[in-house]
Amino acid sequence: RLKGDAFIPYTAHKSIETKSFVGNPIFLGSDNLFNKMGVDLLDEVIDHPVDVFGLVSEYANSKENENFNCKGYQQDMAEVFNTACFSVCPLILGTGSKIKIQDSLANATPVVAMIDSGLNSDIVHGVNGFLCYTTEEFKNYCSLLYKDRKLCSKMGKAAVRINEKRSSNAFTFEEYFEILIRVKSAQRSRKNAR
Repeated sequence: RLKGDAFIPYTAHKSIETKSFVGNPIFLGSDNLFNKMGVDLLDEVIDHPVDVFGLVSEYANSKENENFNCKGYQQDMAEVFNTACFSVCPLILGTGSKIKIQDSLANATPVVAMIDSGLNSDIVHGVNGFLCYTTEEFKNYCSLLYKDRKLCSKMGKAAVRINEKRSSNAFTFEEYFEILIRVKSAQRSRKNAR
């Protein structure tokens, strides 16, 4: 750890060999405004069970929607991803970090997302998930995946392949850390030169 910088470990479990896709779809979220708006959208369109994880669960619970299974905080999401049939990202707007999308895809879980939140993510429409322009499209794609677990499995396998291909082109942590050290050293050298 350097001054002002921190490494956050990313623990993807490429569990496609053991993944069952028998669980409910999942929605992961904090209690920020964007995720609450996502719950509002789900409340309007979802007609099957959805497991809601994270702090947004409290807000989802207040909706009294019988399709919401509010699970709250989870210590380890590996088991959740191991059975989840797909993940939803019903955000119209967001922070732009797309963590819930990337985490789902890295864990062999297809994603149904609104176009605003999923556009610059690793979702390849129709291959490892769906990008939706309207709430009606969102509802239809969620229904399709909920009813067709073989399609979920096919898309989950595609998510792993795409993730592996992109990861092979990425820096290792050691390479990234070395670059970070060089940048910090260069910044210090410039300050000292003044």
